[in-house]
Amino acid sequence: MLPVNISYPNFEANQVLSNEHLNQLFDYLDEQNRLTRTNLIGIGIVCGLEPTIADSGDSMRISKGCGVTSEGYLIVWEDAQALEWYRPYEVPEDLPYREFEDRTFLPAIPFPMWELMPDRNNDPNAARLSGDFLTGTNQAPGEEDEKVLVLFLECLAESNRICSPNSCNDKGTTVTATVRPLLIRKRDIDLLQDRISSLGAEAEAYFSLASTMSERMGLPTLKLPRFDVGATQLGSTSSIFIAYQKVLNKPTVVGIATALRKSYQAFRPLLTDHTSDPFANLISKWAYLHDGSIEDNDLYLWYQYYYDHLDTIIQAYDEFRLHGLKVLGLCCPDSRLFRRHLMLANVGTSPVDYAYRHAFVPSPLFSNQMGALEELRLLFDRLVTLVQNLELPPQVNTLLGSGAITATTGTTTTASTGRPTTTVTTGRPTTTVTTGRPTISTNLNTGLNINTNS
Repeated sequence: MLPVNISYPNFEANQVLSNEHLNQLFDYLDEQNRLTRTNLIGIGIVCGLEPTIADSGDSMRISKGCGVTSEGYLIVWEDAQALEWYRPYEVPEDLPYREFEDRTFLPAIPFPMWELMPDRNNDPNAARLSGDFLTGTNQAPGEEDEKVLVLFLECLAESNRICSPNSCNDKGTTVTATVRPLLIRKRDIDLLQDRISSLGAEAEAYFSLASTMSERMGLPTLKLPRFDVGATQLGSTSSIFIAYQKVLNKPTVVGIATALRKSYQAFRPLLTDHTSDPFANLISKWAYLHDGSIEDNDLYLWYQYYYDHLDTIIQAYDEFRLHGLKVLGLCCPDSRLFRRHLMLANVGTSPVDYAYRHAFVPSPLFSNQMGALEELRLLFDRLVTLVQNLELPPQVNTLLGSGAITATTGTTTTASTGRPTTTVTTGRPTTTVTTGRPTISTNLNTGLNINTNS
Protein backbone atom coordinates (compact mmCIF):
# COMPACT_ATOMS: atom_id res chain seq x y z
CA MET A 1 0.00 0.00 0.00
CA LEU A 2 1.36 3.40 -1.01
CA PRO A 3 0.30 6.76 0.46
CA VAL A 4 -2.21 8.87 -1.45
CA ASN A 5 -2.74 11.72 1.01
CA ILE A 6 0.69 13.33 1.23
CA SER A 7 -0.29 16.69 2.71
CA TYR A 8 -2.38 17.97 5.60
CA PRO A 9 -3.48 21.44 6.79
CA ASN A 10 -1.54 23.31 9.44
CA PHE A 11 -4.01 25.40 11.43
CA GLU A 12 -3.28 28.97 12.50
CA ALA A 13 -4.84 31.15 15.15
CA ASN A 14 -8.06 32.85 14.04
CA GLN A 15 -8.15 30.73 10.88
CA VAL A 16 -11.54 30.09 9.37
CA LEU A 17 -11.90 26.32 9.01
CA SER A 18 -13.95 24.57 6.36
CA ASN A 19 -15.08 20.98 6.10
CA GLU A 20 -12.34 20.42 3.52
CA HIS A 21 -9.64 21.30 6.07
CA LEU A 22 -10.96 18.91 8.68
CA ASN A 23 -11.65 16.08 6.23
CA GLN A 24 -8.19 16.46 4.72
CA LEU A 25 -6.60 16.09 8.17
CA PHE A 26 -8.77 13.06 8.94
CA ASP A 27 -7.93 11.42 5.61
CA TYR A 28 -4.21 11.93 6.20
CA LEU A 29 -4.23 10.49 9.73
CA ASP A 30 -6.56 7.63 8.81
CA GLU A 31 -4.37 6.62 5.88
CA GLN A 32 -1.25 6.74 8.07
CA ASN A 33 -2.89 4.30 10.49
CA ARG A 34 -3.82 1.94 7.68
CA LEU A 35 -0.36 2.21 6.12
CA THR A 36 1.13 1.17 9.45
CA ARG A 37 -0.98 -1.98 9.47
CA THR A 38 -0.32 -3.06 5.89
CA ASN A 39 3.32 -2.05 5.47
CA LEU A 40 4.65 -2.67 8.98
CA ILE A 41 2.44 -5.53 10.22
CA GLY A 42 0.92 -7.43 7.29
CA ILE A 43 -2.31 -8.26 5.47
CA GLY A 44 -4.75 -11.17 5.59
CA ILE A 45 -6.38 -13.22 8.33
CA VAL A 46 -4.33 -13.07 11.52
CA CYS A 47 -6.24 -15.59 13.64
CA GLY A 48 -9.58 -17.36 13.93
CA LEU A 49 -12.34 -16.61 11.42
CA GLU A 50 -12.89 -20.30 10.72
CA PRO A 51 -16.43 -21.36 9.78
CA THR A 52 -18.10 -24.37 11.35
CA ILE A 53 -21.28 -25.75 9.79
CA ALA A 54 -23.80 -27.86 11.68
CA ASP A 55 -24.28 -31.41 10.42
CA SER A 56 -27.81 -30.49 9.43
CA GLY A 57 -26.49 -27.54 7.41
CA ASP A 58 -29.04 -25.14 8.93
CA SER A 59 -26.61 -23.04 11.00
CA MET A 60 -23.06 -21.75 10.87
CA ARG A 61 -20.63 -20.26 13.34
CA ILE A 62 -17.54 -18.17 12.61
CA SER A 63 -14.85 -18.41 15.25
CA LYS A 64 -13.61 -15.24 16.93
CA GLY A 65 -10.75 -13.66 15.05
CA CYS A 66 -9.39 -10.72 13.17
CA GLY A 67 -7.63 -9.73 9.99
CA VAL A 68 -6.32 -6.77 8.01
CA THR A 69 -7.51 -5.91 4.51
CA SER A 70 -5.10 -4.79 1.80
CA GLU A 71 -6.13 -1.19 2.42
CA GLY A 72 -5.35 -1.55 6.11
CA TYR A 73 -8.87 -1.82 7.50
CA LEU A 74 -9.05 -3.90 10.66
CA ILE A 75 -11.85 -6.49 10.61
CA VAL A 76 -12.74 -8.06 13.97
CA TRP A 77 -15.40 -10.73 14.46
CA GLU A 78 -16.88 -11.85 17.76
CA ASP A 79 -18.56 -15.27 17.71
CA ALA A 80 -21.66 -14.17 19.58
CA GLN A 81 -24.23 -16.61 18.21
CA ALA A 82 -24.97 -19.02 15.39
CA LEU A 83 -25.96 -17.69 11.96
CA GLU A 84 -29.17 -19.42 10.89
CA TRP A 85 -30.80 -17.10 8.35
CA TYR A 86 -29.82 -15.36 5.12
CA ARG A 87 -31.25 -12.56 3.00
CA PRO A 88 -30.29 -10.82 -0.26
CA TYR A 89 -27.72 -8.09 0.21
CA GLU A 90 -26.62 -5.04 -1.79
CA VAL A 91 -23.72 -2.72 -1.06
CA PRO A 92 -24.91 0.78 -0.01
CA GLU A 93 -24.71 3.27 -2.87
CA ASP A 94 -23.35 6.13 -0.74
CA LEU A 95 -19.97 4.39 -0.30
CA PRO A 96 -19.99 1.78 -3.09
CA TYR A 97 -17.64 -1.20 -3.37
CA ARG A 98 -16.93 -1.95 -7.01
CA GLU A 99 -14.97 -5.13 -6.30
CA PHE A 100 -18.20 -7.14 -6.01
CA GLU A 101 -19.21 -6.58 -9.63
CA ASP A 102 -19.17 -8.64 -12.80
CA ARG A 103 -17.27 -6.41 -15.20
CA THR A 104 -17.75 -8.68 -18.19
CA PHE A 105 -21.00 -6.73 -18.70
CA LEU A 106 -21.32 -3.05 -19.60
CA PRO A 107 -22.39 -1.54 -17.35
CA ALA A 108 -21.03 -3.82 -14.63
CA ILE A 109 -23.56 -5.98 -12.75
CA PRO A 110 -23.32 -6.47 -8.96
CA PHE A 111 -22.72 -10.01 -7.76
CA PRO A 112 -25.73 -11.77 -6.22
CA MET A 113 -24.92 -11.81 -2.48
CA TRP A 114 -26.61 -12.95 0.70
CA GLU A 115 -26.05 -11.73 4.25
CA LEU A 116 -26.01 -14.25 7.10
CA MET A 117 -28.00 -13.35 10.21
CA PRO A 118 -28.63 -14.95 13.63
CA ASP A 119 -32.35 -13.99 13.57
CA ARG A 120 -34.95 -13.39 10.94
CA ASN A 121 -35.94 -10.01 12.47
CA ASN A 122 -39.33 -10.16 10.73
CA ASP A 123 -37.64 -9.68 7.36
CA PRO A 124 -39.94 -11.14 4.69
CA ASN A 125 -36.96 -11.72 2.38
CA ALA A 126 -35.06 -13.81 4.92
CA ALA A 127 -34.83 -17.58 4.47
CA ARG A 128 -33.61 -20.43 6.64
CA LEU A 129 -30.04 -21.52 5.96
CA SER A 130 -29.68 -25.02 4.51
CA GLY A 131 -26.98 -27.32 3.24
CA ASP A 132 -28.56 -27.30 -0.22
CA PHE A 133 -28.28 -23.51 -0.38
CA LEU A 134 -24.60 -23.63 0.59
CA THR A 135 -23.81 -26.24 -2.05
CA GLY A 136 -26.17 -24.75 -4.67
CA THR A 137 -28.20 -27.95 -4.95
CA ASN A 138 -31.80 -27.65 -6.27
CA GLN A 139 -31.77 -23.85 -5.96
CA ALA A 140 -33.55 -21.14 -7.89
CA PRO A 141 -31.77 -19.52 -10.85
CA GLY A 142 -29.06 -17.21 -9.56
CA GLU A 143 -28.66 -19.14 -6.30
CA GLU A 144 -26.99 -22.21 -7.76
CA ASP A 145 -23.26 -22.92 -7.30
CA GLU A 146 -21.21 -23.36 -4.13
CA LYS A 147 -21.01 -20.42 -1.75
CA VAL A 148 -17.87 -18.68 -0.50
CA LEU A 149 -17.96 -17.00 2.90
CA VAL A 150 -16.68 -13.41 3.00
CA LEU A 151 -16.48 -10.79 5.74
CA PHE A 152 -17.22 -7.37 4.26
CA LEU A 153 -16.60 -4.03 5.98
CA GLU A 154 -19.68 -2.03 5.08
CA CYS A 155 -19.41 1.75 5.34
CA LEU A 156 -22.85 3.32 5.54
CA ALA A 157 -23.11 7.12 5.33
CA GLU A 158 -26.11 8.69 7.05
CA SER A 159 -26.91 12.39 6.92
CA ASN A 160 -27.26 14.26 10.23
CA ARG A 161 -29.35 17.03 8.70
CA ILE A 162 -32.53 17.13 10.76
CA CYS A 163 -34.66 20.25 10.57
CA SER A 164 -36.05 21.71 13.76
CA PRO A 165 -38.32 24.72 14.26
CA ASN A 166 -35.22 26.84 14.93
CA SER A 167 -32.63 25.45 12.48
CA CYS A 168 -32.14 23.42 9.34
CA ASN A 169 -28.36 23.63 9.37
CA ASP A 170 -26.44 20.71 7.87
CA LYS A 171 -24.77 18.78 10.68
CA GLY A 172 -22.65 16.61 8.44
CA THR A 173 -22.70 12.87 7.84
CA THR A 174 -22.05 9.92 10.11
CA VAL A 175 -20.28 6.92 8.57
CA THR A 176 -20.99 3.63 10.34
CA ALA A 177 -18.62 0.73 9.71
CA THR A 178 -20.24 -2.71 10.11
CA VAL A 179 -18.78 -6.16 9.45
CA ARG A 180 -21.21 -8.17 7.31
CA PRO A 181 -20.85 -11.96 6.81
CA LEU A 182 -21.75 -12.55 3.17
CA LEU A 183 -22.18 -15.56 0.92
CA ILE A 184 -21.07 -15.15 -2.70
CA ARG A 185 -21.22 -17.69 -5.51
CA LYS A 186 -17.95 -19.47 -6.18
CA ARG A 187 -17.94 -18.56 -9.86
CA ASP A 188 -18.25 -14.88 -8.99
CA ILE A 189 -15.36 -15.14 -6.53
CA ASP A 190 -13.34 -16.84 -9.29
CA LEU A 191 -14.02 -13.85 -11.55
CA LEU A 192 -12.87 -11.51 -8.78
CA GLN A 193 -9.70 -13.52 -8.13
CA ASP A 194 -8.83 -13.66 -11.83
CA ARG A 195 -9.27 -9.93 -12.10
CA ILE A 196 -7.04 -9.29 -9.09
CA SER A 197 -4.38 -11.76 -10.25
CA SER A 198 -4.10 -9.82 -13.51
CA LEU A 199 -3.09 -6.62 -11.69
CA GLY A 200 0.59 -7.44 -12.01
CA ALA A 201 3.64 -8.79 -10.22
CA GLU A 202 2.76 -7.29 -6.83
CA ALA A 203 -0.60 -9.05 -6.75
CA GLU A 204 1.02 -12.30 -7.90
CA ALA A 205 3.60 -11.96 -5.11
CA TYR A 206 0.88 -12.02 -2.44
CA PHE A 207 -0.95 -15.00 -3.87
CA SER A 208 2.30 -16.93 -4.33
CA LEU A 209 3.35 -16.34 -0.72
CA ALA A 210 -0.12 -17.03 0.65
CA SER A 211 -0.51 -20.29 -1.28
CA THR A 212 2.89 -21.62 -0.16
CA MET A 213 2.58 -20.57 3.48
CA SER A 214 1.10 -23.86 4.64
CA GLU A 215 3.61 -25.77 2.51
CA ARG A 216 6.49 -24.07 4.26
CA MET A 217 5.07 -24.79 7.68
CA GLY A 218 4.46 -28.42 6.70
CA LEU A 219 7.87 -29.35 5.30
CA PRO A 220 8.93 -32.63 6.93
CA THR A 221 11.87 -33.11 9.27
CA LEU A 222 14.26 -35.62 7.74
CA LYS A 223 16.40 -38.09 9.65
CA LEU A 224 18.62 -40.68 8.04
CA PRO A 225 18.36 -44.10 9.75
CA ARG A 226 21.43 -45.06 11.69
CA PHE A 227 23.94 -47.40 10.06
CA ASP A 228 24.07 -50.43 12.33
CA VAL A 229 25.69 -53.84 11.82
CA GLY A 230 24.70 -55.16 15.18
CA ALA A 231 26.71 -55.57 18.39
CA THR A 232 28.61 -58.56 17.05
CA GLN A 233 31.96 -59.11 15.45
CA LEU A 234 31.81 -58.71 11.67
CA GLY A 235 31.80 -62.07 9.99
CA SER A 236 32.26 -60.88 6.41
CA THR A 237 32.62 -57.77 4.26
CA SER A 238 29.19 -58.39 2.80
CA SER A 239 27.62 -57.77 6.21
CA ILE A 240 28.72 -54.14 5.92
CA PHE A 241 27.12 -53.82 2.50
CA ILE A 242 23.92 -55.44 3.73
CA ALA A 243 23.73 -52.98 6.64
CA TYR A 244 24.01 -50.04 4.23
CA GLN A 245 21.39 -51.60 1.97
CA LYS A 246 18.96 -51.70 4.89
CA VAL A 247 19.54 -48.00 5.56
CA LEU A 248 19.40 -46.80 1.95
CA ASN A 249 16.05 -48.44 1.22
CA LYS A 250 13.43 -47.13 -1.19
CA PRO A 251 11.14 -45.35 1.35
CA THR A 252 14.11 -43.49 2.82
CA VAL A 253 15.60 -42.40 -0.50
CA VAL A 254 12.24 -41.47 -2.04
CA GLY A 255 11.27 -39.59 1.13
CA ILE A 256 14.41 -37.45 0.95
CA ALA A 257 13.93 -36.72 -2.75
CA THR A 258 10.26 -35.83 -2.22
CA ALA A 259 11.07 -33.48 0.66
CA LEU A 260 13.62 -31.67 -1.50
CA ARG A 261 11.04 -31.17 -4.24
CA LYS A 262 8.51 -29.84 -1.74
CA SER A 263 11.08 -27.41 -0.35
CA TYR A 264 11.57 -25.91 -3.81
CA GLN A 265 7.83 -25.62 -4.44
CA ALA A 266 7.28 -23.98 -1.05
CA PHE A 267 9.93 -21.30 -1.55
CA ARG A 268 9.79 -21.00 -5.33
CA PRO A 269 8.55 -17.34 -5.32
CA LEU A 270 11.70 -16.32 -3.45
CA LEU A 271 14.21 -18.41 -5.43
CA THR A 272 14.39 -16.13 -8.45
CA ASP A 273 17.62 -17.71 -9.78
CA HIS A 274 15.95 -21.12 -10.13
CA THR A 275 13.13 -20.92 -12.66
CA SER A 276 12.72 -24.72 -12.79
CA ASP A 277 12.79 -27.43 -10.15
CA PRO A 278 16.41 -28.64 -9.77
CA PHE A 279 15.13 -31.76 -7.96
CA ALA A 280 12.53 -32.72 -10.57
CA ASN A 281 14.02 -36.11 -11.55
CA LEU A 282 15.74 -36.90 -8.29
CA ILE A 283 13.64 -39.97 -7.46
CA SER A 284 14.67 -41.73 -10.68
CA LYS A 285 18.28 -40.51 -10.49
CA TRP A 286 18.71 -41.94 -6.99
CA ALA A 287 16.92 -45.21 -7.75
CA TYR A 288 20.26 -47.03 -8.13
CA LEU A 289 20.74 -46.75 -4.37
CA HIS A 290 17.91 -49.21 -3.67
CA ASP A 291 16.94 -51.01 -6.89
CA GLY A 292 20.02 -53.28 -7.07
CA SER A 293 21.78 -51.49 -9.94
CA ILE A 294 24.42 -50.21 -7.55
CA GLU A 295 25.74 -53.78 -7.40
CA ASP A 296 25.38 -54.38 -11.13
CA ASN A 297 27.53 -51.28 -11.81
CA ASP A 298 30.14 -52.24 -9.18
CA LEU A 299 29.41 -49.15 -7.06
CA TYR A 300 28.70 -51.03 -3.85
CA LEU A 301 32.18 -50.33 -2.45
CA TRP A 302 31.11 -46.70 -2.08
CA TYR A 303 27.98 -47.29 -0.03
CA GLN A 304 29.45 -45.41 2.92
CA TYR A 305 30.16 -42.34 0.78
CA TYR A 306 26.59 -42.24 -0.52
CA TYR A 307 25.31 -42.64 3.02
CA ASP A 308 27.47 -39.79 4.34
CA HIS A 309 26.58 -37.63 1.35
CA LEU A 310 22.83 -38.07 1.95
CA ASP A 311 23.40 -37.20 5.59
CA THR A 312 25.13 -33.98 4.51
CA ILE A 313 22.23 -33.17 2.16
CA ILE A 314 19.74 -33.67 5.00
CA GLN A 315 21.67 -31.30 7.24
CA ALA A 316 21.74 -28.67 4.49
CA TYR A 317 18.01 -29.19 3.87
CA ASP A 318 17.18 -28.71 7.55
CA GLU A 319 19.21 -25.51 7.74
CA PHE A 320 17.46 -24.18 4.62
CA ARG A 321 14.00 -25.23 5.88
CA LEU A 322 14.38 -23.66 9.32
CA HIS A 323 15.87 -20.46 7.96
CA GLY A 324 13.06 -20.23 5.43
CA LEU A 325 10.48 -19.90 8.19
CA LYS A 326 12.13 -16.61 9.10
CA VAL A 327 11.82 -15.22 5.59
CA LEU A 328 8.09 -14.64 5.32
CA GLY A 329 7.30 -11.12 4.26
CA LEU A 330 5.77 -8.92 1.58
CA CYS A 331 7.06 -5.39 1.17
CA CYS A 332 4.38 -2.72 0.59
CA PRO A 333 1.55 -5.03 -0.59
CA ASP A 334 -0.79 -3.88 -3.35
CA SER A 335 -3.81 -2.12 -1.84
CA ARG A 336 -6.12 -3.38 -4.60
CA LEU A 337 -6.05 -7.04 -3.51
CA PHE A 338 -8.98 -7.06 -1.06
CA ARG A 339 -9.70 -3.48 -0.11
CA ARG A 340 -12.54 -3.95 2.40
CA HIS A 341 -13.21 -7.67 2.52
CA LEU A 342 -11.65 -10.89 3.76
CA MET A 343 -12.35 -14.23 2.12
CA LEU A 344 -12.70 -17.02 4.72
CA ALA A 345 -13.49 -20.30 2.93
CA ASN A 346 -15.66 -22.14 0.43
CA VAL A 347 -18.48 -23.40 2.67
CA GLY A 348 -20.22 -25.22 -0.18
CA THR A 349 -17.97 -28.26 0.12
CA SER A 350 -17.44 -30.87 2.81
CA PRO A 351 -15.04 -30.43 4.41
CA VAL A 352 -14.74 -26.67 4.10
CA ASP A 353 -12.29 -25.63 1.38
CA TYR A 354 -9.69 -23.20 2.74
CA ALA A 355 -8.15 -22.63 -0.67
CA TYR A 356 -10.57 -19.69 -0.79
CA ARG A 357 -8.98 -17.82 2.10
CA HIS A 358 -6.90 -14.68 2.48
CA ALA A 359 -3.95 -16.08 4.40
CA PHE A 360 -1.89 -13.70 6.49
CA VAL A 361 1.37 -12.53 4.92
CA PRO A 362 3.49 -10.47 7.33
CA SER A 363 5.67 -7.48 6.72
CA PRO A 364 9.41 -8.14 6.32
CA LEU A 365 9.96 -5.94 9.37
CA PHE A 366 10.14 -8.91 11.74
CA SER A 367 12.43 -11.03 9.58
CA ASN A 368 15.04 -8.46 8.53
CA GLN A 369 14.24 -9.65 5.05
CA MET A 370 17.12 -8.25 3.03
CA GLY A 371 19.89 -10.16 4.80
CA ALA A 372 17.71 -13.16 5.56
CA LEU A 373 16.51 -13.50 1.97
CA GLU A 374 20.01 -13.44 0.52
CA GLU A 375 21.12 -16.02 3.06
CA LEU A 376 18.14 -18.23 2.17
CA ARG A 377 19.09 -18.14 -1.51
CA LEU A 378 22.70 -19.01 -0.71
CA LEU A 379 21.55 -21.94 1.43
CA PHE A 380 19.41 -23.21 -1.43
CA ASP A 381 22.28 -22.85 -3.91
CA ARG A 382 24.44 -24.91 -1.56
CA LEU A 383 21.72 -27.56 -1.31
CA VAL A 384 21.44 -27.80 -5.10
CA THR A 385 25.22 -28.07 -5.44
CA LEU A 386 25.36 -30.88 -2.89
CA VAL A 387 22.61 -32.82 -4.66
CA GLN A 388 24.14 -32.44 -8.11
CA ASN A 389 27.74 -33.20 -7.13
CA LEU A 390 29.21 -36.17 -5.30
CA GLU A 391 32.97 -36.45 -4.91
CA LEU A 392 34.14 -40.02 -4.63
CA PRO A 393 37.69 -40.87 -3.51
CA PRO A 394 40.62 -40.32 -5.93
CA GLN A 395 41.38 -42.92 -8.59
CA VAL A 396 37.80 -44.18 -8.37
CA ASN A 397 37.96 -45.63 -11.90
CA THR A 398 41.14 -47.51 -11.01
CA LEU A 399 39.82 -48.84 -7.75
CA LEU A 400 36.49 -49.99 -9.15
CA GLY A 401 36.16 -53.21 -11.11
CA SER A 402 35.29 -56.84 -10.78
CA GLY A 403 37.12 -59.22 -8.50
CA ALA A 404 36.61 -61.82 -5.87
CA ILE A 405 36.06 -60.67 -2.30
CA THR A 406 36.82 -63.11 0.47
CA ALA A 407 37.19 -62.34 4.12
CA THR A 408 37.66 -64.24 7.32
CA THR A 409 38.44 -63.45 10.91
CA GLY A 410 40.64 -65.22 13.41
CA THR A 411 44.25 -65.69 12.58
CA THR A 412 45.81 -64.01 9.57
CA THR A 413 44.22 -65.36 6.40
CA THR A 414 45.06 -64.61 2.79
CA ALA A 415 42.84 -65.38 -0.16
CA SER A 416 45.45 -66.33 -2.70
CA THR A 417 44.55 -65.86 -6.35
CA GLY A 418 47.76 -64.34 -7.65
CA ARG A 419 46.19 -60.86 -7.59
CA PRO A 420 46.88 -57.79 -5.42
CA THR A 421 45.25 -57.83 -2.00
CA THR A 422 43.57 -55.34 0.35
CA THR A 423 44.56 -55.66 3.99
CA VAL A 424 42.78 -53.93 6.88
CA THR A 425 44.69 -53.82 10.17
CA THR A 426 42.70 -52.99 13.28
CA GLY A 427 44.77 -54.46 16.10
CA ARG A 428 42.64 -57.57 15.87
CA PRO A 429 43.21 -60.65 13.67
CA THR A 430 44.03 -59.52 10.16
CA THR A 431 41.55 -59.93 7.31
CA THR A 432 42.90 -60.03 3.77
CA VAL A 433 40.51 -59.37 0.90
CA THR A 434 41.40 -60.12 -2.70
CA THR A 435 39.79 -57.62 -5.08
CA GLY A 436 41.95 -57.66 -8.19
CA ARG A 437 42.91 -54.05 -7.51
CA PRO A 438 45.93 -52.22 -6.04
CA THR A 439 46.76 -53.10 -2.44
CA ILE A 440 45.14 -50.83 0.16
CA SER A 441 46.30 -51.15 3.78
CA THR A 442 44.29 -49.33 6.39
CA ASN A 443 45.06 -48.92 10.07
CA LEU A 444 42.31 -47.20 12.04
CA ASN A 445 44.92 -45.39 14.13
CA THR A 446 47.37 -44.29 11.42
CA GLY A 447 45.21 -43.81 8.31
CA LEU A 448 45.18 -45.05 4.72
CA ASN A 449 48.15 -46.27 2.65
CA ILE A 450 47.87 -47.27 -1.01
CA ASN A 451 50.41 -49.58 -2.61
CA THR A 452 50.02 -49.80 -6.37
CA ASN A 453 52.61 -52.53 -6.75
CA SER A 454 51.06 -55.82 -7.86
